Amino acid sequence: MKLLAWDGSGMVLVTKWLHQGGFTWPPIRDGVVYLSATQLTMLLDGLDWTWASPKPVRQPALVG
Repeated sequence: MKLLAWDGSGMVLVTKWLHQGGFTWPPIRDGVVYLSATQLTMLLDGLDWTWASPKPVRQPALVG
């Protein structure tokens, strides 16, 4: 597998060889796969990345 990822500061090229099994890929939307850093780490470690769901981030309230 070859993976080109944007980490927020630049592009990262990752190569991973599997001796057995396969990767569970997320759905492709508009030609792009979206994963959090945790999900990508789990995917590359061969773990089920679907167990890790990003927690919602609350928008800061305006102080006035």
